[in-house]
Amino acid sequence: MNTSNLSKMTVLVVSCAVFLCSPPVFAGSEIKGAVINTMEGKNAVNVGIGKGSEANLGTVKLADSEVKGAIVNVPTSQNAVNISIGEKSEANLGSVKSDGSKLTGVISNTPGGKTVTNVAVGNDTRSNLGSVKMKASEVKGAVINVPVGQAATNVSIGNGTTANLGAVDLKSSQIEGAAVNISQGKAVTNVGIGQNTKANLASTNLEGSTLKGAAVNTAVGQAVTNVGIGQNTKANLASTNLEGSTLKGASVNTAVGQAVTNVGIGQNTKANLASTNLEG
Repeated sequence: MNTSNLSKMTVLVVSCAVFLCSPPVFAGSEIKGAVINTMEGKNAVNVGIGKGSEANLGTVKLADSEVKGAIVNVPTSQNAVNISIGEKSEANLGSVKSDGSKLTGVISNTPGGKTVTNVAVGNDTRSNLGSVKMKASEVKGAVINVPVGQAATNVSIGNGTTANLGAVDLKSSQIEGAAVNISQGKAVTNVGIGQNTKANLASTNLEGSTLKGAAVNTAVGQAVTNVGIGQNTKANLASTNLEGSTLKGASVNTAVGQAVTNVGIGQNTKANLASTNLEG
């Protein structure tokens, strides 16, 4: 990473305690210290419309950044709606996104919500609710995601879409430390519709990664539904995916549920419930 082109911050604290606020976004930054985002929202609506649009509510975004310290996201919302419509659009609610970054320290994402809806519509869209996404990143420390939700709905519609609810995605990353995902939900629904879609609920994805340490995925749910519909879709509920990965340490997947449904519909679909995938 060329630090000459980076914006540098020694200590940064971002606090938001209003009904609706602009989330902190740091692209290509070098951060030494802490980024703290707190949001308390009620009856909040956030919408992004158009190709490549993003709708971010109660979210921290740090693409291609270097962090030495802590990223803390603590959003709390009630009756919140986050929608992104358009090809390659993204809807991020109560999440941390830090693709292509280097982390030495801790990322802690602890969102809480009641009657929360997150929707992305269009080809190649992404809808992330109560999730941490650090694709192609380097982590030395801990990634901790502890979402708690009631009446939460996450939907992604279109070919090549991904719907993540209460999930950790560290695909193609290098981790020395721990990836911890503890998801608790009641009346929770996660849906991905379209060819080559992925619906991940209370799951951890370490596909193509190197992990030296521990991956812990714990899911506790009641009246939980995860659905993937379309050709070549994947529906993962309370699962850990280590496909094509190198693991030196431990992978622990624990699921406790009541009235739980996981469905994959379509040709060549996969539905994984309370599972660990070590393929390859």
